[in-house]
Amino acid sequence: MQIVSETMAAPTTTRLVRVIATAEWMQRDPPSPDLLSAAERQRAQRFRREEDCRDFVAAHLLARQVVAELVGVELTAVSLRQSCTVCGVAGHGAPQVIVPDHRPVFISWSHTAGLVGAIASFRPVGLDLERVDDGADVRTTAGVALSAGESALVDAAPAPAVAFLHWWTRKEALVKVGALTLDDFATTDLSAHPDRWEAWTLSSWYDASLDAVVATAAATATPTGTQTPTS
Repeated sequence: MQIVSETMAAPTTTRLVRVIATAEWMQRDPPSPDLLSAAERQRAQRFRREEDCRDFVAAHLLARQVVAELVGVELTAVSLRQSCTVCGVAGHGAPQVIVPDHRPVFISWSHTAGLVGAIASFRPVGLDLERVDDGADVRTTAGVALSAGESALVDAAPAPAVAFLHWWTRKEALVKVGALTLDDFATTDLSAHPDRWEAWTLSSWYDASLDAVVATAAATATPTGTQTPTS
């Protein structure tokens, strides 16, 4: 399983990934929250904790920035919309990236406990980010959330909390592209081929500076009309 200790993956011709601490991101003169849609601002205001609100806002702004950098446009040219196909409410569900006069772009983002990450690509992608919790009972959780093969690897790992998150975040990234649901976790076994699941290429890495694990799922080809579910 690939482990990379980097806070930023180098941009390629097809995708750009950024992961950073929220506090550091907010100190770098980030884009104005005015770029957020009305639905995004309403969701941000629902958070009870100020820290969670900051993570949400930072992740949504970072998502816009990685799109702008990937495509090569001004930030103000990027719009994000979300709508839920289940409840019909705007502001959550599959995002739609709008960059006038440019090829389709796909986006996914994640935020957790003072960390934010985002990925933009010309193919459908998903990203998950989780902070390591050394005090968590990962072996018990692995028994109900991972396959037998994955759980055995977690048990044998020198850092079980990190090993568990490599599997968990890869599956969460697959959820974000619509390839899995949470109910599929225990019956889905990635241990034999951790870098691929059906038509999706998987990767994950441990970032020592952030003490977090990040994973991505990327389509090997661009399905027509596909968008990436995210939160």
